[in-house]
Amino acid sequence: MVLREVNGEFIESYIPTIGVDFKMKKYIASRCSISYWDLGGDLKFRTITGGMYSGTSAILIVYDITNRDSFDNIPYWANHVREKLINVPIILLGNKADLSEERKVTTEEAKQIAQSLNLEYFSEVSAKSQLNMQEITSKLIVILMEKE
Repeated sequence: MVLREVNGEFIESYIPTIGVDFKMKKYIASRCSISYWDLGGDLKFRTITGGMYSGTSAILIVYDITNRDSFDNIPYWANHVREKLINVPIILLGNKADLSEERKVTTEEAKQIAQSLNLEYFSEVSAKSQLNMQEITSKLIVILMEKE
């Protein structure tokens, strides 16, 4: 998702992040830059990602709608982030919305978990088709500008 947002690229055979990846993008219209720290979501990487939150203004927790395990890890990551950061908005994103026929997580389940964890915002997106990507970027920019 970060690669698509920052570079406009979609790689069909993308390998999930192991550890940490960093990208930055300037948004001319809103006169801001966003630094994206892509942290590996697999729980085996939690020791690597634990110290990466300093200076963070918002968190995007991204799960794969076709992968139940990635969804089941959401409470862990939301609570982990809240232990490290106070009053930082968390946005929940269900990626691969273009693969709805392979869906393992319903939109309703995701809305419920976002509400129960008191997350700032929820949406389903597709890095491949770019469904809702602009909406999420705009929402993120608004959230960041409101924090200033």
